[in-house]
Amino acid sequence: TSLKEAPGRILSEAPVAITTFSEAASQGRLGDLKRIALVKIDVEGVETKAVRGMEDFLALGYRPDIWCEVRGDAARRSAGSFRPVSAILKRFGYEPYVWRKGKAPAAPESALARLAVFDLLFVARPIG
Repeated sequence: TSLKEAPGRILSEAPVAITTFSEAASQGRLGDLKRIALVKIDVEGVETKAVRGMEDFLALGYRPDIWCEVRGDAARRSAGSFRPVSAILKRFGYEPYVWRKGKAPAAPESALARLAVFDLLFVARPIG
């Protein structure tokens, strides 16, 4: 199912409960928050909203790595989502990387923009 409109979709009026990452964390539904080492985000075009839903959690100082499927300007939907996702996470000290037989700095914005759908690994800079 999807919360994003797409060709061939079937519209339903049924309510769907949505909880942000931060809400689930504050409700104790994610266990020991200090033990979260990696968050994988693959939400088919609504990654900016998903990352925004983590802001309260990140504001508390938690810094798991975040592996996020994002979209370049060549994507059919949510084109350019890598920009707002990167900007939000940058405010919390994250830097984007790609994984090519190991962690490597992400390509420049102009190169990422030419892509369609791709993954970025966001790693928080060490404090201090």
